Amino acid sequence: MMPAGDSWRQPDRRFVVTGSARPRDIRDLMGRPFFALGKTPRLTPIDYQARHITIMVRSENAGGMATVWDVDVLIWLTGQIVDALNHGLWVSRHVRFTPWRLFQDLGWASGLHEYHRLRRALERLSTTTVMTNIRQGADWRERPFTWISDVRISRDEGVALTLPDWLMEAACDRSRVLSVDPAYFCLRGGLERWLYRLARRHAGRQKEG
Repeated sequence: MMPAGDSWRQPDRRFVVTGSARPRDIRDLMGRPFFALGKTPRLTPIDYQARHITIMVRSENAGGMATVWDVDVLIWLTGQIVDALNHGLWVSRHVRFTPWRLFQDLGWASGLHEYHRLRRALERLSTTTVMTNIRQGADWRERPFTWISDVRISRDEGVALTLPDWLMEAACDRSRVLSVDPAYFCLRGGLERWLYRLARRHAGRQKEG
């Protein structure tokens, strides 16, 4: 298990992904409008409020805000964190991985196109700003975050990045994550992906399907 005291907050250590793991999604993200559903760059902000939930998403990047396809990276990283915890390993929100490992697990090809696809996804994830009152308390407007930060890509060490505390806290709480069927990553439509995640969050695994 992860040592006590939120050791994943230590700035001088990095969690290195070395193997495959079952992808997992975070309940708070499933079925709520945190991501753009189209492939055309979305610059229009998202302002969502339902009952006691408020979500605000912004991006000034010319490539638009993070999309439902970009979230594949977060789902994969969440699965890696959960799998490490299940095996009693130390984890950190500071992560390093090789693109090849991600491509293998998500069923991507391994050509130049996929490397460009990953770079664009990382750019959108790092330039999309989120504010939400979900698990943020009364001062949530003063606690914006981006999906990833401190992104570095090199030929020798692969990808290094930092996840926000908000996402990391959810990933380390087993009650807040759900496994994702690998076939999900074959869904091409943004609406299809949104519907799967919504159904997975509310229906789970039931005998009736």
